[in-house]
Amino acid sequence: MSVVECPRCGKNVSNFGTKTINDRRYLFAYHGNRPCYLGSYDSYVHAERLWGIGLSNISDGDLEDMLMEIFSRLLHKVRRAKGERKERMLKELEEILEEMHKKLQDV
Repeated sequence: MSVVECPRCGKNVSNFGTKTINDRRYLFAYHGNRPCYLGSYDSYVHAERLWGIGLSNISDGDLEDMLMEIFSRLLHKVRRAKGERKERMLKELEEILEEMHKKLQDV
């Protein structure tokens, strides 16, 4: 039998389970005397409303498509920004992209 590590804390998981709170289901990893919260079992309502994209358990989705959609929406926000806010957003985005480029060269 293989050992499963908790994705949140790294401890060995004895069991996975869900809890229902206010009609929403949440996923937990059980180990020892304190479970780790792993996220929403069904979907992420706040993120779906905020970004306008459907999210479920991360293993259910196509991560590349999800990230491209988020990046596209971010660029749209930058294009709509004005003045100092737009300049700040462009500078931060450029710094992030430079860092990503450096990391990709190491792959």
